[in-house]
Amino acid sequence: MYLLWPLWELALTETPLIVVGEDPQECSHVVLLLMSLLAPLRPCTDYRPYLTLYEGDVKDFAARAKQTGLGNAVLGVSNPYLVTYIGG
Repeated sequence: MYLLWPLWELALTETPLIVVGEDPQECSHVVLLLMSLLAPLRPCTDYRPYLTLYEGDVKDFAARAKQTGLGNAVLGVSNPYLVTYIGG
C-alpha cells in the first residue's frame, strides 16, 4: 500500500513510465489502474495498456526516447526486449 503514493505522483506529474509484467493481462491492469488513480482529472498522457513488438508505434517510441526522452507516456510491456529497445 505504501507504494501507491509514489505511483500516484508519477502519474500526476506525467512522468514517463514503463510497466513490465509477466503477461499482457497483468500489464494492462496495472497501467489502467495507474490512470484511474487520477480520476476525475483528465491527463494528457499517452498510455498504452499493452504494447507488443509488432506494433508500428514501437519504432516511434524508441526514436523519441533516444532523441528527447520518452515524453509523457505510460507503457505496459511483458517482453524484456522492449524495455531495452524503448527504455534505452
